Amino acid sequence: MNSQCPFREIGLFHVFSAPQTPIGTLNAEGFKEEVRNLLAQGKKFIAVDLNAFDFLYSDAYNAFISPLKEFEALGGVFGLLTSSSSVADNLSKLLVNPAIAIFENDDAILSGSNKLIAMTQALAPEEPAAEETPKTATPVEKPAEPKTERAQKIEVAEETPPITPEILLTDDDSPRSKLPWVILIALIAAATVGFLLIR
Repeated sequence: MNSQCPFREIGLFHVFSAPQTPIGTLNAEGFKEEVRNLLAQGKKFIAVDLNAFDFLYSDAYNAFISPLKEFEALGGVFGLLTSSSSVADNLSKLLVNPAIAIFENDDAILSGSNKLIAMTQALAPEEPAAEETPKTATPVEKPAEPKTERAQKIEVAEETPPITPEILLTDDDSPRSKLPWVILIALIAAATVGFLLIR
């Protein structure tokens, strides 16, 4: 099925405009359908443009969570594009997942895409040069040689951590660093509500 939403390609990412309801809110069901269609087409780097929204309701956040298992299974990245600092702040607090990246603008998507390409190329093993051996020669056992540059690169690639969208964040303030505060605030709120109910 073809895409129903306006889209553009930025680096590795297929960026589509979020579908809207008649009253101007995010159409959660239309969003889910669009993501399912794109995943079915084999796209694993997808971003949704949320610049039309200054506020998102809870159904939007639930819709963003729904496809995360597929992105994780594919090794893909789900990008959220917004220039609204309040929307970006809420997204980073509520959607803490290694398959999600939050982008401020198209340049940030391109930068993140370039980082993913560079990391993928760095992890890919090099093809060894084909050596021709004479057909009449008998194999001679060679003494062990010191590790070649290629062997060292393979060892480095094996030690390199997997690609995660957290490296795509442009600031040093990772959403994961906010998680303990979010949990602490939630516990305080729960304790307060429990205390008021008991009284």
